[in-house]
Amino acid sequence: MKFLELSDTQRSFALVSLLLDGDGALTLLRFLHTQEQNILEPAFKELLTLSKAERNKTIISEMKQLKEEIAKSPLAEIHPDWILEALVKEPPRVIAIVLKYLPSEHVHSILDRLPPDVLKNLPRLSQLSHMDEELFLTMRSDFENRFRVSDTWSGPIGHSFESIPHLARFKLEMMFRELGYAELAMAIVSLNEKGIDFILARLEKKEATILKRHVEQKRKVPQIRLKQAQSHFLSLDLNRRSTEGLVMDAGFFIFSKSLLPQDSQAILLIKRRFSKEVAGQFQKYIDRNQPINTEKTVARYREEILNIVLGLVGQEV
Repeated sequence: MKFLELSDTQRSFALVSLLLDGDGALTLLRFLHTQEQNILEPAFKELLTLSKAERNKTIISEMKQLKEEIAKSPLAEIHPDWILEALVKEPPRVIAIVLKYLPSEHVHSILDRLPPDVLKNLPRLSQLSHMDEELFLTMRSDFENRFRVSDTWSGPIGHSFESIPHLARFKLEMMFRELGYAELAMAIVSLNEKGIDFILARLEKKEATILKRHVEQKRKVPQIRLKQAQSHFLSLDLNRRSTEGLVMDAGFFIFSKSLLPQDSQAILLIKRRFSKEVAGQFQKYIDRNQPINTEKTVARYREEILNIVLGLVGQEV
């Protein structure tokens, strides 16, 4: 399954090279950097073990897949931890089909953690290309349907609180970090010098610099909100072995203050964007705050969160 670990660009190069030069395609690798050669050579050799007819059929099938945007899996935005958890219960053929449509970084992460006996039984690409197309798509769809939730959104993403769970993963992470910096900045203003040093000492140098900038740029905030920020800081999980993730924790805490019982599907969507470990930390704050939230108390936090998201969705990344 080495071919599935390649990026889209690497796949395209391999497919075109093998289609045009066949058995001589390996000689093209000498024109690439050593790192690229080491990545591509196993994939080339994997395809070269096929007969010419099988190889050409596989190459054409893979090229069509790369060309069609629709072939991209909705699982691409879900962290590999969640996909792996579901995949290990599936037969090898289903695993191979799902991997075929995932981003290369997902494939690499999952293959590294699949049990050796499962890896040994994964079918080759040529075997998948011989499958009935309707059966192929049915098996793929059945697996993907396990990750579908009832919280669907058809409007603009990022312009309403309800659409936030549908942000791309990197935007969600940016949102949580911005929420965290904003909250910690308010907590710093509320504390004495010793308290400020206590917070900064728990941040990486880069994060401490960003936090100071947030303090300098902070607009006037009501005193009651500053006191809440200080209280929120003391409610964070400060007894963790590692202080890494304090900014994200603060963001998770504030977002958990904006959630009601009916937001369970939205919570699941967000959690699946992150690793199981990070999602577990998020869930701890949800378990703490969601039961005591009310329509009235969440309104203010939702407004703060949406203001940050509106700034993020307009940024070019």
